[in-house]
Amino acid sequence: MIILRNQKGFTIMETLVSFILVMIILMNMFSIMMTYREKSTTEMLREDYLTLKAVVTKDIQNDILKKELVDIKQMLPANQCGADVVSCIELSFKDNTTKRLFVYNKQTVDQVRNKYIQYGDQKYRIRDDIPDASQIPAGRTVLDYQTVNVYSGRLFEKREVAGYTIYGIHITITYKDFDDDFGIHIIAIPGYMNSLYSE
Repeated sequence: MIILRNQKGFTIMETLVSFILVMIILMNMFSIMMTYREKSTTEMLREDYLTLKAVVTKDIQNDILKKELVDIKQMLPANQCGADVVSCIELSFKDNTTKRLFVYNKQTVDQVRNKYIQYGDQKYRIRDDIPDASQIPAGRTVLDYQTVNVYSGRLFEKREVAGYTIYGIHITITYKDFDDDFGIHIIAIPGYMNSLYSE
């Protein structure tokens, strides 16, 4: 009895095509993974900024409401609050205590990583995903990778309306990949039912 066996196997061409198909699938999967990872990192950064905004705003609001704000004045010159501080305000409360609010936002290579908002003794670090010096190509600096813009030029506003003093506190924080403003924006009206508004 003769048994016929199928001697057909994979040819080199079939093996090569299979290998190419597998590589295409793996490259697409890798691309999808990298896109997901990038989006995940971006969303985590967004959450960090939202948390920063919520924490700083809450701390200032708690003092304004619980200690009862009496007055806010701009500190001139601003360096009374520290070297390299461009704008600084002092909040005065009914219990005769004061707290200063300012942003440390120096734009030099060695200190760009150290941005923070300070309210009283509390420092709130502003996260900025800047690469380490070892990862920066020759001819470029840390400033080329700066992604967070902090603007405190409107930190303090004061208006008189219908016999009430309206104070505005504004620190704008933006990040290159988002349209959002993650800054602190508070409007306070001392003496008017202890009014407070923030966004």
